[in-house]
Amino acid sequence: MKMLNVSYGLNIYDVDLATFKSLKAPRDIFEVLVFLYAKSLWEEILKGHHREYVQRVSEEKFLRGKLLVGRQILKLPHKMHEFTVEIHEFTQDNLLNQIFYFTTRFAFSKTRWEGNKRLLESLMLVFADVAPKRITPRDFERVHFTRLNERFRKPFNLAKIILGSIAEGADRGHERAL
Repeated sequence: MKMLNVSYGLNIYDVDLATFKSLKAPRDIFEVLVFLYAKSLWEEILKGHHREYVQRVSEEKFLRGKLLVGRQILKLPHKMHEFTVEIHEFTQDNLLNQIFYFTTRFAFSKTRWEGNKRLLESLMLVFADVAPKRITPRDFERVHFTRLNERFRKPFNLAKIILGSIAEGADRGHERAL
């Protein structure tokens, strides 16, 4: 655990591990990682959800957002009553939350400890508005941290460890998570 702590910058303290031991949880490394992930993510969610501006292109019946003239010109005559617009929405449905939601669902399906299941159930309710998406290793590379989402770095790194270890097992012919 100390090697993971140093290499991923997780800031796991002995207090966190002592809390896990005091809960009489199984001594499985996967259960420890899931507990640390769920606990750290829950603590950050209590401070506030992560929302960011997401650019969406949609077909609207009224003009809202930025009109995409290039696409509008190419429309067939029976579709001219709809506008192709680009909208910037401040939403909870973003890539970082999709990674958290996927990891939470995956960990919930694999954990055997009841304490982790309770924490993960609560997190799944929090991410109810996030669209489920299958996460790939490329998605982890696309996340960039700023001062607005820096507080989610620890749960993000734990999610990377949880899903990364399963992806390596899939390469050897075991389970397929990513």
